[in-house]
Amino acid sequence: MKSSGRVHWLTLICIVGAVVVLFLLTLGSETPEQVVNKFFKGLATGDSKLLSEVTFLDGATPQQTETAWKKTVTETVPYFRFIWRVTATSTVAPDKASVDIMITKKAGDPASYEEKYGIPLEKKDGKWKVLVRDLDREMFPVLPR
Repeated sequence: MKSSGRVHWLTLICIVGAVVVLFLLTLGSETPEQVVNKFFKGLATGDSKLLSEVTFLDGATPQQTETAWKKTVTETVPYFRFIWRVTATSTVAPDKASVDIMITKKAGDPASYEEKYGIPLEKKDGKWKVLVRDLDREMFPVLPR
């Protein structure tokens, strides 16, 4: 018997269903770039709650992390103006990534220039987190310790 090139309707429904499920699974997860942008948005606005959600400090509870960020943002963020942009992302392992950024410190100063930094991230409990203790202190000298 010859096939006329038609696909069974049940096969077509299964393929469409699989595509929809994959789309919904990827819709809820954040990418490393999105987490880094949230991190810098939190630094720029002084949002300690947002910073504590997207960062990881070894040995610190979420409350201790938020307290450390509150201290950082109240003492230094009002005086630290910067602009950032994401340039590249490297996934080192399924649970480790690095996002390259260009940051301009002293935004608004005609003598300011862009500097390149790498932002290390790691998946903790299924969510990407910025590893604060691995950040370059030249980028932002008063990060929580």
